[in-house]
Amino acid sequence: MAQDYNTTLNLPQTDFSMRGNLPQKEPEMISRWESGRMYYKMIEKNKDMPKYVLHDGPPYANGDIHMGTALNKVLKDIIVKQIQQSFFSIFLGTLNSVFGTIVFIKTLFVPSFFIKK
Repeated sequence: MAQDYNTTLNLPQTDFSMRGNLPQKEPEMISRWESGRMYYKMIEKNKDMPKYVLHDGPPYANGDIHMGTALNKVLKDIIVKQIQQSFFSIFLGTLNSVFGTIVFIKTLFVPSFFIKK
């Protein structure tokens, strides 16, 4: 006979539902985010504050995507949010001027590129 483990667990009583129900809850969450417009309120509030410029380098400057690329993007996102909440007006500039470098790096690994036929 199977034992009912619900009576043996010491779990807190919460108002959270046991199911995620994301397809039903997502439209409600999105409408709440859009109606609150928290991001735009923060931008408007910080527009006269001291400026802070963070230059973001080009994506995949060293070749293919790897875990360091993901970590870099996550850390930059955390930094941007922290600076915005510290009452700075932040500008995230992107530098995408190394396209030639990427092509050059790719050609180094293709030996047939340098062989005349």
